[in-house]
Amino acid sequence: MLEDLDSIDIVIQDPGKGVKFVIIDSGVTRAADEDKHLDLLNHKINCCLAYVEDDEKFEKLGHPDDITIEIRCAYAVKNKGTMHRSMTYDSGRVVNYKIVFVERSD
Repeated sequence: MLEDLDSIDIVIQDPGKGVKFVIIDSGVTRAADEDKHLDLLNHKINCCLAYVEDDEKFEKLGHPDDITIEIRCAYAVKNKGTMHRSMTYDSGRVVNYKIVFVERSD
């Protein structure tokens, strides 16, 4: 859940295909306070990236080249698409990742 700040909701590891971090966004905070909602999303994304930054955890993931952060939304997503990003850590590791918003289908 988005409001569980320091945890990753789901990690799906697919050897040879990469890793997917899933953030569950139930929309509870979004309905109450849009700015807080965006701060929470940012925090959760950074939590996923911190996981990849940790050498031991990165090794357990199998040094994935394909990293996806999927945000599963309980509401309609206005701007669908994939955002591609890159992060360079202090260790010099460069991680390319993508962020995908997926809306719940009823």
